[in-house]
Amino acid sequence: MKLYLIRHGESIGNKIGISQGQRNDFSLTEKGHDQSKRIGKRLLGEKINVVYSSDLKRAKETAEIIGKLHNIVPIFDKRLRERDFGDLENKENLLLNWKVHVKKIVEEQGLNPEEVKAPNGESDKDHWDRINNFLNEKLRQHPDDIIVVVAHAGSIKIYLGIIGHFSKEEMYKTYSNYFKMEVKPETKLKVVKFKLI
Repeated sequence: MKLYLIRHGESIGNKIGISQGQRNDFSLTEKGHDQSKRIGKRLLGEKINVVYSSDLKRAKETAEIIGKLHNIVPIFDKRLRERDFGDLENKENLLLNWKVHVKKIVEEQGLNPEEVKAPNGESDKDHWDRINNFLNEKLRQHPDDIIVVVAHAGSIKIYLGIIGHFSKEEMYKTYSNYFKMEVKPETKLKVVKFKLI
């Protein structure tokens, strides 16, 4: 499988500095539309078999732009969504509030930090499990295909952890816009080629 992981183009939320999870669902800016067209054009030399995308607006719009350039109708999958930070999403300083919440729950309940859920949202483990489920399913379905996956920064970082390219500690520090990978599913998930595109 040749897999292109693509982060959605700039959204209105990105432009105004709002951390986006699942509940803050913004469309692309004009710049985001241009970014999506540019990456779609860069892929014109590839015989893409399928485009999968998160169903959130910013990813969906990016996938539709790329798909149109390749005459492919994207398939939308909720498993590709960004992390659901639950009730924390509507507050300022989302990531700071998340860290405070995790620390508090770990101290009070003794949970593993990866299992701490956001109020009415997901844990790191929940996010990891749904991305892992999607990736394993698509590896079985498309062992020899070229696929494009349009998702979000957090979800792309999870992919890189699942396939073992980065440790869990490293994956969250990774810049995550556009990646090309060739994955050999017959062994443990292994990156054969990995580069920023």
